[in-house]
Amino acid sequence: MSEIDDLFDKQYYDEYIRPILPQIERAKRFVIHGKIPSVNDLYDRYEHHVVKKEKVRQYENDFYWQCPLRDRMISTPFFIYAEFYLATKMKDIDNVSKVFFDSLQRCHAISDDNLCSGFYFRKFIDKADPRVEFCIIPVDI
Repeated sequence: MSEIDDLFDKQYYDEYIRPILPQIERAKRFVIHGKIPSVNDLYDRYEHHVVKKEKVRQYENDFYWQCPLRDRMISTPFFIYAEFYLATKMKDIDNVSKVFFDSLQRCHAISDDNLCSGFYFRKFIDKADPRVEFCIIPVDI
């Protein structure tokens, strides 16, 4: 067995991810176009104030108007699948996922990101059309 096999938790994949793959395939996918900022881009500090950066506010606003789930206020546990198509490979998936969850919450698609019982994120590079494609699947916990 290789080092990669040791790092990959096959039991977790087989138990949690593989069973939900058919639901992911059938689920309606939503697309939000635009360059998603990284969590590193969130705030500027001015003396004693912390201010959200303009590009993050602009992305959240664009997300709000593009999101078909706007004002749905999902308030039951859910699983989320998302594919991040980024303009460069420099951004970490965990940093863009924070902005993604905040944007879902800000547009009232979800009532709180702590209702997320699981997620499966993938990262791709698409310089011509940066976007996020996602689906939300209700789950019983």
